[in-house]
Amino acid sequence: MQEESYIQILIQSLHQKVEALESIIEKNKEQYEILSAEEADMDAFEENVKAKSEFIDKIVFLDDGFEEIYARVKEELDKNRAAHGAEIKEMQALIAEITERSMTVQAQEQRNKELATQQFSKAKRKIRQVKAGNKVAAQYYNSMQQLNVVDPQFMDKKK
Repeated sequence: MQEESYIQILIQSLHQKVEALESIIEKNKEQYEILSAEEADMDAFEENVKAKSEFIDKIVFLDDGFEEIYARVKEELDKNRAAHGAEIKEMQALIAEITERSMTVQAQEQRNKELATQQFSKAKRKIRQVKAGNKVAAQYYNSMQQLNVVDPQFMDKKK
């Protein structure tokens, strides 16, 4: 009977993982919107990454718990496959769904990584332009300062 509750915990864990992956997919869509904008809002991007990180931590926690519980009921599931057929089929379906969503997340992550690289390149170019502008302004200021300075001169008083 204890194995039955463990099996239900495994199924519940898989459902929670599907939900967490769905949340990550939504966060990736938001991230795409942020990075696709002409001027990306880096504060919003940072908030998005933090929220996504929480879901990833949840998935890692669920995976660890799933493995631990599965180790306890693996023998029971192997021995009584017929008795647990419905639960095994449900877990297999959930695992297939998790795999599909994981692949979606990977594709989104790759796309967003390329967009982020482009945004960071834009930011670097802007920083270089500002630095160059500041350097030119400083050189101009220094050269203008030297125009008002009259070098010491000797006057010849002989006639």
